[in-house]
Amino acid sequence: MQERKLQKKLEIKALYIYIQKLKKKAFDLVKHNTIFKNIKLFEQEVSDRIHYDLEVYETSLKDEKDTLLDLIYKAEERLKHENRKKIQSKLLLDQVVLRGVSAMNMQALYLTQNSLKGIAKF
Repeated sequence: MQERKLQKKLEIKALYIYIQKLKKKAFDLVKHNTIFKNIKLFEQEVSDRIHYDLEVYETSLKDEKDTLLDLIYKAEERLKHENRKKIQSKLLLDQVVLRGVSAMNMQALYLTQNSLKGIAKF
């Protein structure tokens, strides 16, 4: 009976030691991976994340800037084209007006010549 009790005590003690070792391993894993990280390592990881996020943000801003500059360039080209068309239309309109004035002058000259011929006949 004493051997049984001794055996039982040894089994309980072995189980207790085993549980203590498991607890220690679990705590060491938690300590190593999450909670008690080295401060320098943590700062390095944070600074790396910040630098990566900044690089991503900079590239997105550069891409956006390039697209906006491209749109501005295209708009300027369209504006130049429209200005050229406007100037050509103005010149064409001026030519038409001058032709009309010239035609009116020619008609007035013709009428005055005809009226002068009528007066000269008398």
